Amino acid sequence: MSALSRRQVFLAGVAASGALALPVVANAASNPDAALIADCDEYGRLGALSNDVWNSAVTDAECDRADDLTEQWHGRQEELLDLIVETRASTLAGVTARARALVRYDPDMADPEGFGANGWNDYVARAVIRDLLAVTGGAA
Repeated sequence: MSALSRRQVFLAGVAASGALALPVVANAASNPDAALIADCDEYGRLGALSNDVWNSAVTDAECDRADDLTEQWHGRQEELLDLIVETRASTLAGVTARARALVRYDPDMADPEGFGANGWNDYVARAVIRDLLAVTGGAA
């Protein structure tokens, strides 16, 4: 029996992540922030997939493939980012969804002293994100 290729493993992960996201979207439907929550969930899922693809790319050829693959998502990510930033959350679930999407895209955002933190404002903003996710059970 042959070993699974990285592409097969990746595609299986894509399918599984989509299936796992369905209950979150279904539960969000009764929330006034349902659209924001769905957009955040999709943005976070695409960000996590992009991170997985890039983290598994080692050779130049793999990096080229990762670039080609993730480029397909960038347009949708930009659309979602605009919606997420422009839409005001009216519930704690909406705020939590936004924080969760941010951390799925960039896990360091829940670490006050993580990569890229630069000064007091970054430390406090990241601590707020970390604590919001911990208190609401919305940890990525």
